Amino acid sequence: MKRYIKAAKTIEDYKNMGVFDKWQMKEIRDGLEDGLDVSVYADPKYDKDQMYEIRRGLEEGVDVSWYADPEYDNLQMWQIHQILKSGYGKEQMKKIREILKEKTPQPQRNGQRNRRAYAKTIEDYVIHGLPDSTGNEFDVVKYVEIVNDNPAYWELSGSDFHDKAFELFEKDMEHKFPGDEINDDVEAKFYDDISDYGYYDEDYDEEY
Repeated sequence: MKRYIKAAKTIEDYKNMGVFDKWQMKEIRDGLEDGLDVSVYADPKYDKDQMYEIRRGLEEGVDVSWYADPEYDNLQMWQIHQILKSGYGKEQMKKIREILKEKTPQPQRNGQRNRRAYAKTIEDYVIHGLPDSTGNEFDVVKYVEIVNDNPAYWELSGSDFHDKAFELFEKDMEHKFPGDEINDDVEAKFYDDISDYGYYDEDYDEEY
C-alpha cells in the first residue's frame, strides 16, 4: 500500500485507492491544488484533522517532520506547529515532543469503537457525552493542558486563559464536526467545566 501511495500523483490516483474518506480526500485535493507535497500526509493512518494540521504546516513552510506522526492528535500537532513558528531549537523541540507523547491517549481496544454510538453534532459530543469518531469523549482538561504547555501562552491569566482554551476548542470542533456550530448550551458547558480547573500561574507556582 505504501508503494502505491507514494506513486500517486493526481486526485484520481488517491481516489482509486479506496482507502480515504471524503474528508481525507478534501485535504489531499486542497494540498494538490496548492502545489504541496501531499505524500507527506496522504496516508490512511492520518485522520482528516491530522491531515489538515500537516497541510497547514506545509503551506506555512514549517518543518512538519516534527509532528507528522499519527501518535499525535490534531491539537498536539497544532501545538507543535505553533511552537516551531516561535523559533524553538531542536533540543527544546525534542523535549516538548516527549512531553506530548506521554499525554497521547491510548488507542481503543479492537472492536470497542463499534459497540457505542458516536456523536454526530457538537451538542452530542459536549452535552450528551457521546464519543467522537475516534472514540474519544469531550474533556475540557485537554484544552487546559494545551494552553498550559505552550510557552507562548504563559503570560495569559484568568478570562484570557479560558478564552484561549475556548479558541482551541472551537478549532477542534470545526474539524470534528464540519458544518455544525457551537450553540449557547455548548459554550456554557465548556466555560462551566473549565472554571473547575482555573489556570496555572508559573510565577507563583500555584493554581487559581
